Amino acid sequence: MWSRRITLLVSFMLGVTLPLAVGNAMAQGEAPPSSRPTTPDVPGIVLYDQINNPGTNAITSQNFESDLDAFDGRAADDFVVTSGVFWTITSVETSGNYEGASAIVNSVNVQFYRDAGTGLPGELEYSATLVPSGGLNDGNFVIDLSPPAYLAPGGLWLSIQANMDFAGANVWQWEERTVQSRSAAAYQNPGGDSAPACITWGALLTTCFPGEGHAPDLLFRLSGTEGPAIQAYLPLISR
Repeated sequence: MWSRRITLLVSFMLGVTLPLAVGNAMAQGEAPPSSRPTTPDVPGIVLYDQINNPGTNAITSQNFESDLDAFDGRAADDFVVTSGVFWTITSVETSGNYEGASAIVNSVNVQFYRDAGTGLPGELEYSATLVPSGGLNDGNFVIDLSPPAYLAPGGLWLSIQANMDFAGANVWQWEERTVQSRSAAAYQNPGGDSAPACITWGALLTTCFPGEGHAPDLLFRLSGTEGPAIQAYLPLISR
């Protein structure tokens, strides 16, 4: 038992990825054990921001009505949690726009993925569906996460997918960024009707929609709190 605790402790101090047994506690958007630090009742700080250098294009990232499931698509872009710290994401902001006379998004699906080591999303780290979008009429979202997303150090990906029917040609589009940070944005269309080359995750710009003038990145901002990774996991190590 003690050798197990020491191994975990050394891993956290070095800022490496969590062992599977611990990491699974964060998957699927599950709330952390009650003994973990709670999120303060004050707005968090901005932990990561790439709402800048906007391009002229945008990509649809949307969950349509069931009759159009084959067109459902999901965009994602990556970021890095600094080694040795632990991020608690309480708010996600995106810049987007609408097409369609009656377009309004009331909820979104939010996912965080661990980087696969190939420049694409890998294992699912956090998932929350039907989250109120906080959407403004212009298609920009301020999304509050409850429970928050607890993210260990390393490369991760954020995916935002709007829940909205196409009826009336209603579409939400995630606005793009002309400057690339780390890997280029990714896209997935499991049904294969909007991006046949990307039934699984692929590079949005070069694999999924080559030659269509897309920019390499997406616009988003992450807010919350950060702290030493070892402090966040002490309750788990002591079990």
